[in-house]
Amino acid sequence: MLNINHYTRMCAAALIASASYNTFAQPPEGKPRNRVMEEVLVTAQKREESQQDVPIAIQAYGGEALEAFGIEDTTQLGQVIPSLQFTGVVGYTLVYLRGVGTDAFAPSSDPSVATYVDGVYMPAGHGVFQSFGGVERVEVLKGPQGTLFGRNSTGGAISVVTKDPHPEEIEADLSIERASYDKRAFKGYFSTPVTDWLAVSLSAISHTEREYYRQANRDLPDISTTAGRIKINARPTESLEINLAHFQSRQTILSSVLSENNNPSALGRAAGIEPTPEDDYYTEMDFPAELLTHQDVTYGTLTWYAPWFDVKLIGSDILALTDFASTDFDASAQPIASFDSTNQYSDYQTAELQLLSNENSWGASHFNWITGLYYLESEVGYDPAHLRLGPGFTGQILAGTLGLPDTVTDRLLDALSQLPVGSTPLGEDGLNFEFRGLLGTKSLSAFFQTTINATSWLDITLGGRYQDEERFLIKSQTGVLSADGESTTPLFFFPLESSEVTNFSPKVVFSTYPAENMMVYASWSKGFKSATYNIVNIYEDPDYVRPEEVTLYELGLKSEFRDGQLRVNGAIFQTTIDDLQSGFVSLLAGGAVTLENAGQAQIEGAEIDTLWVPMPNWNPGFVIAANAGYLDAIYTDYRNGAGYDEETGAFTNNLDFTGNNIVRAPEITAGLSLTQTLSVGFNHEFEIATDGYYNSGFAYTPQNTVTEPAYTLINARLSYLHIPTNIRVTGFAKNLTDEVYHYGKFQTDFGVNQTLAAPAKYGLRLQWSY
Repeated sequence: MLNINHYTRMCAAALIASASYNTFAQPPEGKPRNRVMEEVLVTAQKREESQQDVPIAIQAYGGEALEAFGIEDTTQLGQVIPSLQFTGVVGYTLVYLRGVGTDAFAPSSDPSVATYVDGVYMPAGHGVFQSFGGVERVEVLKGPQGTLFGRNSTGGAISVVTKDPHPEEIEADLSIERASYDKRAFKGYFSTPVTDWLAVSLSAISHTEREYYRQANRDLPDISTTAGRIKINARPTESLEINLAHFQSRQTILSSVLSENNNPSALGRAAGIEPTPEDDYYTEMDFPAELLTHQDVTYGTLTWYAPWFDVKLIGSDILALTDFASTDFDASAQPIASFDSTNQYSDYQTAELQLLSNENSWGASHFNWITGLYYLESEVGYDPAHLRLGPGFTGQILAGTLGLPDTVTDRLLDALSQLPVGSTPLGEDGLNFEFRGLLGTKSLSAFFQTTINATSWLDITLGGRYQDEERFLIKSQTGVLSADGESTTPLFFFPLESSEVTNFSPKVVFSTYPAENMMVYASWSKGFKSATYNIVNIYEDPDYVRPEEVTLYELGLKSEFRDGQLRVNGAIFQTTIDDLQSGFVSLLAGGAVTLENAGQAQIEGAEIDTLWVPMPNWNPGFVIAANAGYLDAIYTDYRNGAGYDEETGAFTNNLDFTGNNIVRAPEITAGLSLTQTLSVGFNHEFEIATDGYYNSGFAYTPQNTVTEPAYTLINARLSYLHIPTNIRVTGFAKNLTDEVYHYGKFQTDFGVNQTLAAPAKYGLRLQWSY
């Protein structure tokens, strides 16, 4: 248990220190500036302010700092954000922050850590995870963000803010990269004024690379990404600003759709699966693995700077489409089971109205406020997808020749007895199920937040969000595809259920300022994750999954010392999750992916992040960045959980996971980065950087039988900048020690499928900025 009184005494002891600046101090004249020390303004509370003035746990980095840390997209943020975890399952990206996330990976399983780009909610899953081309900054907000960010931000939010074109100046940035596995990458950004009130910008990414895995009897396709964004900024009057943007991407990836079955279950061994080595980047999957995606996103913002308050309208139309996805369900050389989808999509439309106080609002010297409305409408799912069972496997089940215990055989026969195996076109030669599952959502919410300057040393923030959301099944049906793929024999048309849920998520924060450049805050907030339905069904009705609610208590410190040369931010927290949404994989549970609710979970934790210039006078270019996070994350009530019998490997749904560790919640994460900037004359600058990341390991399943051991990653970079031309050349190494660890694992009826993360990679990047 965390000792709150002990932490309070620590904070009080720190009151003897003070600093003179609330932003990072500049280096002495003639000394180099280190890029990681840039000051970043954030919009975590929908208005620009220093991250040190925001009474929530937040870490934000501008474009230059991201480059200095070697971070190219959001999936690499974990090395500088404590307790931020990215893993993958069959091509989906699963995000956990402070132990809060979702391990389910169907389109109907909303993320617990929401992603926003320019204030617009972006559905997670397959597709480009917003690579950093033309990015102004990235903000990571920790804990439930129910008031201002709304639905499905129970764990936090990742906010990517891209550069707006400026009517006053031309800006350009070009980057070319060559790296291991024949990687060729290009990033470009160009912004130009058109008139004195209109400007336009273009950003583009092109990337091709060989896959680091090999697959038996098949040449794997290259990884490739092509993406572009156009933004238009118009300021026809002093009080009106319009921003319009369109983003497109096309991507061919493999990611975690490639896996290998290293630990077959009793059922898997009986079906002929042999275990394979765990560290050889080689898979014997007999079924081709592939993932083709594209995104089309249009969004815009209209801001009217009225005399009394600001009015902002934000709208978006988002289509994230998986054109084709396929994976081998048993991840072995045996033709047992496979999955593919030919039309998997997330189609979203959103609209938001914000009213924000400004310096001319009544009472502006004593408080600020924001209020607004938010509407979301979406349709997500598969239309269709296929689950294939090989002829040998179905025949073995019916003949009882698998040699399994009677309890396992009975379960298999019970599942198949619900299907017309003998009367379908394929019969005992195998089954090719075609299922269609589509989920619709209509959500309307109203929100309000105000910060009151009660005294010179105390601010009080009050907020809340009321949400009314309807979820409804649009399609839910199963059939069996004929051998020639031309016709479908219907099996089940499931009831098209619907549900409506209302919720109020409040927030209260007390912020005190015991010393200059120091804030101590205490907060209580709640978050809400939408109810949903399981849409991957074969022979059982879709399950209704209750909404998830999160309550957070947090005590935090934000401080700067030594004239802005040392920043220390930290927090301790307790998070309680009611009806935590969890997912598991089993063909014998009614479908390939099934969702359920755990009763309750609790997370107690602490974190700290620092930036320090230890020698500001004679070596201001040397900066130490460090972070660490601690989590004690357990299921406090998780009875009747779904999993696998540890002796037979058979699926069961009456297990008790109470007291087990929450999935993907490592006890310890830590990062350390050392960056040295050196000037040579007036025209040359060198930057040397190395960083390390430690993860103490975690469980992949609530049953805690599938785990990730502890691992450490080391990266390094060396760059040279020619100052007159602003040309930078960077050499880099990622996973320098060639550490073997996993990007993802998941358990099926046939065993444990795993995907290794990338081995050591080396590369060279040439960049020019104007």
